[in-house]
Amino acid sequence: MFNDSFNVNRQRQWIQNAVAEMANLPMPTLNTNLIGHEVAWILPQALVFSNGWAAYKTHTIHEGNDVGDVAVLRTSDGLFYVSHTHFCAGITGLMEPSPYDEEPCAQPADAGNFLAGVGRFQGWNLASQDNRLWCVINLAREPRYSPGKKPFWVWITKGKGTNQVTLVDRRYVVTGNYVSWSTHWLTNDGLVIDVYDYGKDRTPRIYPESVKSNHITSLTFQWDKQTDKFVEKD
Repeated sequence: MFNDSFNVNRQRQWIQNAVAEMANLPMPTLNTNLIGHEVAWILPQALVFSNGWAAYKTHTIHEGNDVGDVAVLRTSDGLFYVSHTHFCAGITGLMEPSPYDEEPCAQPADAGNFLAGVGRFQGWNLASQDNRLWCVINLAREPRYSPGKKPFWVWITKGKGTNQVTLVDRRYVVTGNYVSWSTHWLTNDGLVIDVYDYGKDRTPRIYPESVKSNHITSLTFQWDKQTDKFVEKD
């Protein structure tokens, strides 16, 4: 029996509420009234790129451990990403290089440039590629770096509100230290989740991306037209 440190349904509801709040946001503008080490393209809840922008909303365990560490990022092309990084110091805390260095990081060209560059250690995973199907993974991050069995949940849905239909809702257990994952949408009807371990006493910021080779398992889901459900493939 696991003593899960957060409420899965509350975390899912928080994600859904954040997505709804950010669905129709207007384009933000650069910060022209800078104070101290502020960076023009980084706003309290938005990022402005040379081409496009992103809005974000974060929740940490300090605001309530029942929801846990979770964040949502919405890009200007309408894509949504979810992260379980502990943004205790704000979204800039895991940017590389830090915006507060003597030479602040340059404004990203677009969302792809941000995710592959200064934001690559923030753990963003695409939740939906077309807003038709959604994959949300729920994970308790505490204790953060201890070895042992770690439970996580895969939730694939379609539709919204009262029309929402759950296609997959499963709980898995893997063994590792700092467990994370990458989502890969193959088609509208296919998804692969690669689960890996950052390793003992490591964090994404100080551990190179090659840690993704420390592969634990992969989960492959495919839509079954006969049952109108997502099924797991071997």
